[in-house]
Amino acid sequence: DWERKKQNLLGIWNVYAKQHMIDGPDHDQATDYDTDGNYQNLVEMTLYRDILDGMRAMNFGDTFEVGDAWYQVYEEKRYHPPHNHGMGGLSMVVYIKYDENDHLPTTFLSPFLSMKGGDVLEYIPEGVKEGSMILFPSALPHYAPVNYSDNQRMILSANIDIDK
Repeated sequence: DWERKKQNLLGIWNVYAKQHMIDGPDHDQATDYDTDGNYQNLVEMTLYRDILDGMRAMNFGDTFEVGDAWYQVYEEKRYHPPHNHGMGGLSMVVYIKYDENDHLPTTFLSPFLSMKGGDVLEYIPEGVKEGSMILFPSALPHYAPVNYSDNQRMILSANIDIDK
């Protein structure tokens, strides 16, 4: 099932996002985030069952809509610094090109510091592989670690409206 979804997502990227990727020395990763590729409905159709299963597992019900979607490509030495996706709703990351031997998954930051020592608390999901999807609260700070490999890492990210 992942191979079919991967081909769909790469097809969407080829038709709607690839020509709009913003890259260069002033960017941490290549992305089409600011271009409004208007393909979120195709993403929703491709990943509908996966998103629905995640929503149900978190007791958010059955009603959602993919509001925004964008691709990010990380070549060697590229990363995405800490950020969040705003208040309300959920966000997701889908690992389209990902080698668990070469890449690290998205790292999540606790919204509060450690009560013991004041350190920043990080969570690095285990078992992430190509095809994995992670749903998380949009306001949760997170980042993509540096890709130290010459093996390209590609993700699809999206914001999910849960009040639809």
